[in-house]
Amino acid sequence: MAIETDKVKQITTFGIVVLIVALVISDCQLQAQDTIKIDSLRYMALVARGDSARVHEHVELSKALAASDIGQALLTAQQAMDIAEKSGDQKLIAHACLNFGNAYFVNGLLELSTQYYLRYIEINTRLGDEKGVAYGRINLGAVYLQLEQYQQSRGYFEKALVFFEHLTDSLQPASPHNEMLTIYNNLGIACQNLQEPD
Repeated sequence: MAIETDKVKQITTFGIVVLIVALVISDCQLQAQDTIKIDSLRYMALVARGDSARVHEHVELSKALAASDIGQALLTAQQAMDIAEKSGDQKLIAHACLNFGNAYFVNGLLELSTQYYLRYIEINTRLGDEKGVAYGRINLGAVYLQLEQYQQSRGYFEKALVFFEHLTDSLQPASPHNEMLTIYNNLGIACQNLQEPD
């Protein structure tokens, strides 16, 4: 009986070792893929021609770096903002603001993300871009949800919802259903925390 128990322990130990090795190899492969993606995005940001392409590539690089290297993500976001502001193109500036807000949000720097989301909304309001304003409101709703400021969160989600419901009713080709699901879910969380019916 003791021999069988020892064999079971050996097999179990061997199985655990194999699992750990497989996980380490898998993690190394994922890190290698991330490194390749980031290197590719760095190259694209370097060779991009035209302000729009340069801002876009810097934003994509910043997004890829946001979860792993906030310092580099913010530096790259600032480079995108510098290019956008130098161009004077308000759409590019708004795009860079949204990226900055997202980088700060992902890293829990909610007050800073709020500043950039508000600027994003302000620019899109001036441009008459209702869809941009609605996306900014979704993001601000998410910030206030994280800050447990449920009344403000609810207000931003409700305003965004009005836009996406109108988009659905007008039979426009863009499908707002994913955004509406996100809004309804987050609005429900805010209302639940306010202890109000949906």
